[in-house]
Amino acid sequence: MATIVSSGLLTGLFSVSNLIFSPLGSGFASASFPKVFSSEDNLSSIQKEFKKNIYQASQVFHSQSQLRFLDKKKFFPTDLISDETFDLVQKKEPSASLKNDPLVGLKVTADIQYWEDNNIFVAEGNVQTLINGAQLKADKIEVNQLNKTLIATGNVVFTNGLNFFTASYFKYNLQSKEGRLDNVYGIINIKLIPEDLNLLEYSDSSEKIIEEEVNSTIRDVELKDGFILEGSFDPAMKILSNDESQSNSINKWRLKAANIWIKKNGWEAKEVSFTNDPFNPPQSRIYSYKVELKGIDDGSSNYVLTAQRSYLILEENFRIPLGNRKISNYGSSEWKRLHKWILAIDGKDRDGVFIGRQMRQIKLSKDFLLSLQPQYLIQRSIEGETNSYPKHNDSVHGPKIKDSTSYMDNFGLEAEIKGRIFNWDAKINSDISSLNVDRLTSGSRHSIDFTKKLDLINNKGIEANIFGAYRHKIWNGSIGNDDIYTAYGVKFDNNGTWELGDLKSSYDLRVGLGKYQAQKKNSNSEYLDLWRSNVNATIDIKFPLKFFEKKEISKYKRSPYSPKVISPGLYLNSQISSSHFLYEDNNYQSTLGFGLGPELNIGNLQRHYFDYTKISILPIVTIKNGDSPFSFDNAGDLITLNLELSQHLLGPILIKTLNQWNIDSTSDNYGDSLASKTAIMLQRRAYQLGLFYDFENKAGGISFSLNGFDFKGIPDPF
Repeated sequence: MATIVSSGLLTGLFSVSNLIFSPLGSGFASASFPKVFSSEDNLSSIQKEFKKNIYQASQVFHSQSQLRFLDKKKFFPTDLISDETFDLVQKKEPSASLKNDPLVGLKVTADIQYWEDNNIFVAEGNVQTLINGAQLKADKIEVNQLNKTLIATGNVVFTNGLNFFTASYFKYNLQSKEGRLDNVYGIINIKLIPEDLNLLEYSDSSEKIIEEEVNSTIRDVELKDGFILEGSFDPAMKILSNDESQSNSINKWRLKAANIWIKKNGWEAKEVSFTNDPFNPPQSRIYSYKVELKGIDDGSSNYVLTAQRSYLILEENFRIPLGNRKISNYGSSEWKRLHKWILAIDGKDRDGVFIGRQMRQIKLSKDFLLSLQPQYLIQRSIEGETNSYPKHNDSVHGPKIKDSTSYMDNFGLEAEIKGRIFNWDAKINSDISSLNVDRLTSGSRHSIDFTKKLDLINNKGIEANIFGAYRHKIWNGSIGNDDIYTAYGVKFDNNGTWELGDLKSSYDLRVGLGKYQAQKKNSNSEYLDLWRSNVNATIDIKFPLKFFEKKEISKYKRSPYSPKVISPGLYLNSQISSSHFLYEDNNYQSTLGFGLGPELNIGNLQRHYFDYTKISILPIVTIKNGDSPFSFDNAGDLITLNLELSQHLLGPILIKTLNQWNIDSTSDNYGDSLASKTAIMLQRRAYQLGLFYDFENKAGGISFSLNGFDFKGIPDPF
């Protein structure tokens, strides 16, 4: 049975390291204190002989009292100990100099505990100790009283909150708060790093890795979050989308490193491998050099995790350079651009195919970073002409014409400034499709946003957004692309999901107020400048009509092609949407939409061919009252048909199409295609890679996303 040794008991052991204890018999529980020897020679020889019995003797000490950490030389002379001295220790308060000693509060449990000399305490066998709330386990722990150093060796396990590490060696200075871990494997939760990975702080996170998880195999795997990279398409084009809203972050990572150096405000490592895949061998991982986690010295709990150079490794065969990377607990959008080079299609602003190069971020100030992506417009340069701009010296609102190009028309630029100001996330975007100075006005789009999460009493997760925009492009069904010339205002968004038995539901709610300058309805040349208030709400409900397999399928079964549970069955999808717009000129527009249709899922992506088919048909009928004075938000497609098809072909290859048509026989746009997107995807458990094209917007490119998982238990090292 293990003995719990408080910091006081450690001091008691400091003092009695010069004593000898007689062999213990069955009646030892009622024994008095052992005989005292004054000879140092006797002390040394008997200590060696009865070293293993010290543990049993310490049990007697523990049963008497929890001793305080005291100066052993003052209270425990080497040649004398008695019951009277023991009582004195219990009553005596520690000196002022000892109250701040880092050993005070250190607690240890072990099978065997002894002193190698007056200053080094040793615990062996199933050793456990707490360091400011963090739990450390090992085969052996040594504590040096003089230099305040703790050394753990053999099967070292370190846990704090939801972060977990194993190592072969752990050294930590309790005074300087610095140390080292060797041969490290661990699981970290990005959101909880500031409170869980800093040994100075006790973790008060609501969830913990409990003892049963440390000793259990991986289970309860669930797709939780993930990155969808910029330049990619809308999340609806993912073959298997998350039930929760896409967060563009991965919070749970497994990592391994040869060494990790713990610093006072974080840690650093020369090389670290991170993987988002909970299974081995990992399908994807990120290999990083010169990794550093440190707190930001701004009086808050903010931190930043940086890597000077990183590579994305897929299937242990494909190595993609990523450059330097950074993640912080107030933003990780930099990871949305995992690739340095992009190849994409923009038929509206760039006349087709173009290539871009993501540059290294530039630090403008302590809180702001600049990202630049120069572009070369391949198709425009080959054809020598453009269809993306109005006539020279014409209004920016004028009709687009075919025109010859100059040398600078072949170059574009995307720029982003991102940071924080007054606890708001700030972002400024510029999208420039031509560096020809004569086209800068008609060839530029700009936006600025300030966002912040608000937690109200009865509603959490509301996102407040103060926005401004110049030439904001918007899609409005059969009307097509439309530009909002200028806009500024404020909006509040809230979304979420809930489940009631087998019924799954999600909702989106938006309230906004802004001033818009945009094209007037039914006019190609006249523009209006009006204030507009709006309330929009959408509820989607999915109800199973029949499951084709037993309900046990709801527990995730490891698959090379699927990151989530697929439940084959027949479902009924429904959608209810409502909107109300009120304009400064006293116009208004209200809509109420209803959609109801079947969804058929067959297969679960466990086999290597034709093991997944999804067909979803959703007709939507909209009732409208009033009209918008603008073109960009006027509801014109009142009866639509939405069709989604996903089909597994062979191995990881799947195809997906999304289509929408106007099926209102009374409409002038009856039969028109409102949306048409197609993707060919490589679908893997840990990531998704594919080619896509949006036929209506004439846009396409290469898409990539990484999946993020939550799970219980501790997976084997990778």
